[in-house]
Amino acid sequence: TATAVVKRDTQPPVVACPSDQVVEATSPGGTMVTLTPATAVDNIETSPGVDAQPRSGPFPLGTTLVTETATDGAGNASTCKHAVTVRDIGLLGAAIALAVAAWPKHFGIKK
Repeated sequence: TATAVVKRDTQPPVVACPSDQVVEATSPGGTMVTLTPATAVDNIETSPGVDAQPRSGPFPLGTTLVTETATDGAGNASTCKHAVTVRDIGLLGAAIALAVAAWPKHFGIKK
């Protein structure tokens, strides 16, 4: 007679978040951000699903915490968090950056 062995999955996947991201605003409201995907491994399943909230898309100025959730077929889940910071260097910051970039050329300084 054959005996069937059934493995019961009780362990959640292990999820690893990407590093925090810092991006420059492209408008007063923020910018579009494409998130680096989190990765996950599971003791039973080869590719557990990973979902980010919020997802890639428009992010406002400031820091937004992104929660990555990995879920396996048995419904076990684990999470990690990473930050996306959208910063606005503003017109003064942009003017300073341009002046610094032009400084050596304008004053005859060679790099």
